[in-house]
Amino acid sequence: MTRTEWPRKADAMRLAAVSAAVVALLGLSACSGGAEPETNESGFVGVKSDTLTIATWNLPYPGYFNGQTPDTAKEGFGWELAEAIANDAGVSNVEIVIRNFSATMAGLSDTYDMAAFASPTPERQKVGLFSQCIVPNESVAFLHKDTKVETLEDLKNLKWGVSQGSAPGAVVTEGVKPHTSPRSYNGMIALVPSLLTGQINAAAGSVSDFAPFFESEEYSDYHVAVQMSYDSPSTSNQCQALQLPFGSEDTVELVDATIDRLREEGKIDDWMSEYIVPAMGGVDLREIPLINITD
Repeated sequence: MTRTEWPRKADAMRLAAVSAAVVALLGLSACSGGAEPETNESGFVGVKSDTLTIATWNLPYPGYFNGQTPDTAKEGFGWELAEAIANDAGVSNVEIVIRNFSATMAGLSDTYDMAAFASPTPERQKVGLFSQCIVPNESVAFLHKDTKVETLEDLKNLKWGVSQGSAPGAVVTEGVKPHTSPRSYNGMIALVPSLLTGQINAAAGSVSDFAPFFESEEYSDYHVAVQMSYDSPSTSNQCQALQLPFGSEDTVELVDATIDRLREEGKIDDWMSEYIVPAMGGVDLREIPLINITD
């Protein structure tokens, strides 16, 4: 071996030794406890070990998560459901995190295990997974107690007000197709007072939309008269469900199995009566007449 060949061979040997050490170190790191949360016996894999991370949009979330912060919102329908799912998933902890609703529904966030709650519309199902429907959230008609509404024709004869871009508004414009064109408003704060001025005699929304007005003396003669069910691309699946990131198919199965069990045991109905109905001003959708709208 010449004097010029030896340094090159020595450098090559040192490089090979360093490379082998790096590979061994990487392999050791991959096997260490800080990489990925482990799968437990149920098959659940969360974003945090031994924890179910449930996202919501704001707190308090009346009836669902009653509390001002993630650490204190440990009461309500959503919390009871999360604890039941965590128990079936074999994890010890439930953690609430706040996420942006629009970003989550657009599939731009996945740092959570499931999000509570959202309607599984066709557009949202393109970017995320959903559990089965858990709580009904049909569109409703809010109007004077003296106004009779029992049929689709009764709905057509009303002077409607709707909130721009809302699913209940689409139910009215696309499904009911009233004889008088609905008035469109920028949100419920503008819409509901129009009942008092006579511009409209019916407002379309959800029970949660109208709940803030129930205790006002001005609206003591108004009530949620009927639910309206209409199936179209812009109005389908009007219910509350859990949303999960893509790749969580096994978790969806686990969640749906838990919901089925809770429904069979009567706990879904019990929690609705205990938490959601009081938060909605005493209005129980299970007791409100439903008008099915077909084309």
